[in-house]
Amino acid sequence: MNTERHTLWCSHSMEVSPLFILKGSCDPYALWLWGHAETSIECSAGGYSEKQQRITGLSDPSLKINGKPFLVVYPQGVNNTEWEMKHIWKGAPYENKTVDDIGYVFDIISNVSSTYNVDRSRIYACGKSNGGGFTALLACRPDTSAVFAAFAPVSPALYQGSYSFYNCTPSGPKPILHSHGVEDVITPFHGRANPEIGRFGPEPDVRLWRRGWAERNGCKGRYEGEWPRSKVEEVHPGTWEEDEELSSPFVKPGSLPSAGQPDSLVLDRHFRPTSLMHHSSSHPVRRSKFRALCVILSKRQSKGFASQIMKDSDEYELDDDLAILERMPWLETPLDVSAPYIRILKLHPDGNDTPITCSLQVVSLDDHPDYETLSYVWGDSKKTKPITVGGAIFNATENLFEFLNCLRHRTTTRLLWADAICIDQSNNEERGRQIALMTRVYRQAKEALIWFGPFTPSWTEEIKGDDGGYIPACELTPDQWSQTENRCLRELSQFLKAGGKPQRDPEQRRLDASIMSQTLSVLDEVAGGKHFYEFPLFLASKENGNSKKDYVMNRHWLNINDCEHWILSRPWWTRVWTLQEAVLPQVDPIIYAHPHSFRLSRLLKGRAAILDHSNGCCKRVGRAFCAAYLRSGMVHETRVENVDHHRRRLAEPGQPFVPMEDAVDSARGRSAAAIEDYFFGFFGLLHPDVQKGWFEIFGYSCTPTETFSQCSKLIYDSTQSILGLGEARGVRESKLHDLPSWAIDLSAEIAFSSDGNQRWSLFNASLGSKYEGVDKWQKLAGGDLVVKAIPIGTVHACANRLSDYEEDLLDTPHGSSIILKHISEWQRLYTETAGSFDFDDKFWRTMFMDRHIRRYYMHERVPLPPSRLHDIRDWWENWSKTGDRRDTYIPEQYDDDTVGDFHYRAVKLNFEKHRFFCSVGGEPGTGPMETQAFDEIFVLQGCSAPAILRRQVRNDGKDGFSLVGLCFIDGWMYGKAARGRVDWKTLTLY
Repeated sequence: MNTERHTLWCSHSMEVSPLFILKGSCDPYALWLWGHAETSIECSAGGYSEKQQRITGLSDPSLKINGKPFLVVYPQGVNNTEWEMKHIWKGAPYENKTVDDIGYVFDIISNVSSTYNVDRSRIYACGKSNGGGFTALLACRPDTSAVFAAFAPVSPALYQGSYSFYNCTPSGPKPILHSHGVEDVITPFHGRANPEIGRFGPEPDVRLWRRGWAERNGCKGRYEGEWPRSKVEEVHPGTWEEDEELSSPFVKPGSLPSAGQPDSLVLDRHFRPTSLMHHSSSHPVRRSKFRALCVILSKRQSKGFASQIMKDSDEYELDDDLAILERMPWLETPLDVSAPYIRILKLHPDGNDTPITCSLQVVSLDDHPDYETLSYVWGDSKKTKPITVGGAIFNATENLFEFLNCLRHRTTTRLLWADAICIDQSNNEERGRQIALMTRVYRQAKEALIWFGPFTPSWTEEIKGDDGGYIPACELTPDQWSQTENRCLRELSQFLKAGGKPQRDPEQRRLDASIMSQTLSVLDEVAGGKHFYEFPLFLASKENGNSKKDYVMNRHWLNINDCEHWILSRPWWTRVWTLQEAVLPQVDPIIYAHPHSFRLSRLLKGRAAILDHSNGCCKRVGRAFCAAYLRSGMVHETRVENVDHHRRRLAEPGQPFVPMEDAVDSARGRSAAAIEDYFFGFFGLLHPDVQKGWFEIFGYSCTPTETFSQCSKLIYDSTQSILGLGEARGVRESKLHDLPSWAIDLSAEIAFSSDGNQRWSLFNASLGSKYEGVDKWQKLAGGDLVVKAIPIGTVHACANRLSDYEEDLLDTPHGSSIILKHISEWQRLYTETAGSFDFDDKFWRTMFMDRHIRRYYMHERVPLPPSRLHDIRDWWENWSKTGDRRDTYIPEQYDDDTVGDFHYRAVKLNFEKHRFFCSVGGEPGTGPMETQAFDEIFVLQGCSAPAILRRQVRNDGKDGFSLVGLCFIDGWMYGKAARGRVDWKTLTLY
């Protein structure tokens, strides 16, 4: 045995480390570093480096690699008595942090190279167990990976927080030869998810580590999107690895007769080392799929390190089915369908900023387990950060990652329920069963946690431009600030009259660092009964001031308004799932805006109180309190009100639920990743009988078109009204081209309007009749809707539609003249069709759709009285002659100090939404923009406004109609067709 013992004093280490260097000839040497560690202080003495040298037997001077000599260095790690570990290496929780093992490696290479003729292109690292983990660490570092030609870890001890597994950044593609025992209980092949079982913390599934290296080395799967798969390789042309079931395990090196290389070790099927077996090109080749040997090469290295082990076997991968690896945490925690089982996410403690590690636990809701639900916006699926779930890597979206990181306790495990992790999102069948349990999941939660995102010093940047041009106070120009202040000062007299006292404290002018705390305090105070005038809206520039010049607007108050806007405009409010996630919990959810947190009720009560004060006792100073001038933009008050309203409803005794039409309205305008989620996102709010019936008949297997159609029928059935036709696909654009014209597309974006589909409920065309609906769940299926109807006319002629150019100008100063021109054309069309030269009351009632501008816009409508028609004619005559669109007369009580343009705004709203037409009978009307000649007009049973239908004959020969939309047609809006003995005809809508 030609062996030399050297003692190297490493400048980076605190103790002496013996090396054993095996010497060959004077030719350039290949250099191997072999590392291992002992498991405890009680291991046999004598130096572990020396023991490894004896076990491997590589000191035989006759051994060569491709006929060339090589050196093997057995470095010895230092001890860590605190962990009772001996001769250990960096890359594990029990490493000795007082020494620099990386520096030690560089010192070894330098020292050996100065003594021997080392071939720098043939330096290799290998190791076993903790030494294997250190080898993996060397491969992952950009500095050490650049030094070594290849790495061969054997059963490496990998840990979730180690650099060798987490954030691996080698200098480039590196050959990796890896072997691992499938039944290894020390460093488990399938990982160890629960750190409470393992002594040293969670350990990843070895296949995940391999996958990472395959990706880094540029290996590809067999098809787009498949994980890269490591191939079993040929050791030498004509020489193959195979596994053999032999009795006595031992290791012995040798040389291949045909290749001049050491014989390969033969391992049993569990990858334990067994006896030596000689291989040559004449040896029978047995194709065996390896369970634990892995050679990972980049494309450029495939010729230099090894070729293919399994010739003509591109299907021979290391694992029986690597495709299931991504689902491993869920496959290992199956959910029994015989009971309401769910998974709980165990968020493990934060150990000094270590990576996020979790495990899954199956529990039954019948056992009322303790857990906290998470509500957050999933965010961009392409922007992810890795966490570990059940020993596997899970790419969490940035929002989920930040939320979990915020929630981690230092010393205790936290039990959570997060939909993205606790449900196997790749399994539609499981997803459907879990959605059926959503109501219970959220109702039974011990706590409900909401993530708004971090409240950073740059929070004002996040609201800039929100809702069509919101301007934070800090961004107001001097001119904008002056205009805002002047408008707010209009309410100064009311502020002083109510008892308000402007402050003189200059500190009120400055932005306080705790602006979030101040904003929440304001909400609390308003909810507690404090009036608007009791807040410091104004500052006194002079003591005992007597005029507006002596007062200024408190600019800091605008900062508080901005902070409230930040709260109300968080993306969380826009996600459809968050509606039920906030409404269903019986506990008061906690909102996290890191580093702040507060209960949802503080926000809901404060906003409700502001609304009450604004519409009541503090109406005269409401504008100054909200201070939104020139920074306009519709914040999400309606969404806040919906959450508050539904939570109050569910807090009532009995069997709480939200009516389907209310749930649909509340979810409109929100977003979802999958189109079916626009229904299932609020499904948990519905009556238990509806939920049960849906899943018994339809489950989660319906297409979006089927789901939306069946949901529409449920709405019509539960309300005994088909007024929802005003929002059906026939009226609005839909991404679902096969959606029936009568069905509501829940995913369609509906712009905010103070005169939306609800305006049709103000009429009574069917005289209060009810829609008969369906009597069986099965009848909800299908693309047809059977209705009862009375024909009242046919469209004879329609007015010209606006050009695209004109539409673009409507909201500019030119918009008034465009509307004036078109209404004049409508008058001519009506005159020509009706044969009347008197622009009579019918035309003007149609123009205003019987809206009384001196009353609340949602008042129950009746035909406009003669006095109002007289005012309208006066206004029209003045506008058409002078171009002044303002009202000619508005009583004082309807405006403060300026003449308004209420007539113009009412006409403009109808003009933008409708197309003017005349029926064959000469009645004027306004209907959908798609209205055309020969469309038929009906009064439908259960619908308070007439409908325009278009006759069609289907491919199967059946006669029916498609919906064009609801309409206003003078003379038929208040029950004329439904009086007396009525013959309702049955029609089918498609």
